[in-house]
Amino acid sequence: MPILKSCCCCGLQRGCIVAGIFSVVTSLAWAAWGGYNLYESGILQTESFSDIAPFYYGYAVGVGLWVFLFLSSFLLVAGVCCDRRGLLIPYIVAAILAILVHCALCALYLYILILAFDEGYVNDVFNLTALSLSGVFIVLDSLSLLCVISRYQELRYGEDARLVRQESVFPVQSPSIAMTASQPRRY
Repeated sequence: MPILKSCCCCGLQRGCIVAGIFSVVTSLAWAAWGGYNLYESGILQTESFSDIAPFYYGYAVGVGLWVFLFLSSFLLVAGVCCDRRGLLIPYIVAAILAILVHCALCALYLYILILAFDEGYVNDVFNLTALSLSGVFIVLDSLSLLCVISRYQELRYGEDARLVRQESVFPVQSPSIAMTASQPRRY
């Protein structure tokens, strides 16, 4: 049975399409931000990787994750429009990874805020805004993930889960179905 019957104010199909479009836009924005940081750091222009700070490897992994989310969002929209549940699985994996990345970013920004507060910087607006945005993205990505999982379950089990029958390994017939009126009863 699907977790959700509808996504916000619309059905699961439209909600998944909206979630896919939202993920396309946000993943492009995050990938562009990561790519800009990679470009500004000089990693893309250098030939030697020995003098690169390990922090910038995180940008490269992040850009790869956001590109994966971007591609899986297209598969999500195609899978929802064509009723192919297998095309929803890459988005589910990418959304879980994106939620984990946002949780890690929240922890990082909170840590930076605590360090800044200890050093006397009370108004660290950039990190406070980044922490708030990461929290909002965790909520929105979680709702999108629930909507997509519900659509996957709906496609797997049908619109009404009560129509799904569990089939046993050994077929069982009751005596009233197996016997006809012309057959004598044998006990």
